[in-house]
Amino acid sequence: MMKKKLCLLPIIAAVASVVNMPAYSKQTIYSDGERRVDIGGRAHLQYVLRDPENGMRTDDIGFRRLRVEIDASIAKNWDAQIEWDFGEGSSLDTDKGESNGELVDGYVQYSFGNGRKLRWGHTRVVQFSRSDNTSSNNSHQVERTLVGSNDSGVPGRQTGVGWYGERKNTSKFIWDVGLAFAEIDPANNQIDFDSEVSSDAQNSEGLLVGGRVQYFPMGYFKESHDNFSRESKLGFALAAYNWDNDGDQRGLDPDDPDIENITGLELSSAYRGYGWSIDAPYNMFSADAVTAEFGKISGPTIIAAYGDADFDLSPVLVGYILWR
Repeated sequence: MMKKKLCLLPIIAAVASVVNMPAYSKQTIYSDGERRVDIGGRAHLQYVLRDPENGMRTDDIGFRRLRVEIDASIAKNWDAQIEWDFGEGSSLDTDKGESNGELVDGYVQYSFGNGRKLRWGHTRVVQFSRSDNTSSNNSHQVERTLVGSNDSGVPGRQTGVGWYGERKNTSKFIWDVGLAFAEIDPANNQIDFDSEVSSDAQNSEGLLVGGRVQYFPMGYFKESHDNFSRESKLGFALAAYNWDNDGDQRGLDPDDPDIENITGLELSSAYRGYGWSIDAPYNMFSADAVTAEFGKISGPTIIAAYGDADFDLSPVLVGYILWR
């Protein structure tokens, strides 16, 4: 078994040299009783400077996110949302290239009141990772860290059904559970979740199930970095998921092993108040892989020759907002 530990202490500001200028807006274009249609979007302008020790210095400016969003309500407690992204995606990953109207969210939900929701479709149905659940509109970093990245084992948006527990200002305990069909892009250097929406013929498919419980000793607060309350708030979360391949593997490749099972664990804490936000998450991932020829894996790899990978991530993110 191969053990890798990545300690990112501390992470203050963004990944690489990045300047992020966010903008978000939403307007109601139709309203009649319980029926409503809103249209909105966000534009995150990003400048990236790459200055490697051994290589050419390059820079780039563009839209990290350029999204169009439509929210609709057709009856009491019934809502739906669909959102597309026309931005460049992660400029730190040159392999992704430009997006061409990629679906971000597409779901229907029923609200029971006090934040309780039953949601199904393509969205974050399995709640995992404090970083991933923090909206890009309310985050200090234009790029999420490894504890919020699909490439490092975070499920992100998948197709399924999720239950979101009660969320009131006085709530102290919150339970969320989800079930989804998720895909894994076989690779030897990452645990990369894809979804049914962005499906690739080479992906391995499987069932994803997970749950999350949160404790707020001083009352509930949203997972965002723009808390200006004149009081301190604390939050703690425990989450876990399991993804299991259903036998639909693309074939065994010694340089690109199929993953047949993944278990993820999240332990995180957070502080909010007076403009400050501190997140201290710990994520642990364990994966079992299948390889055609043991000992034949080449190149940068997290998968051991006999098909296992364990690694944990423990960053600390600190930020302060001067104004909003």
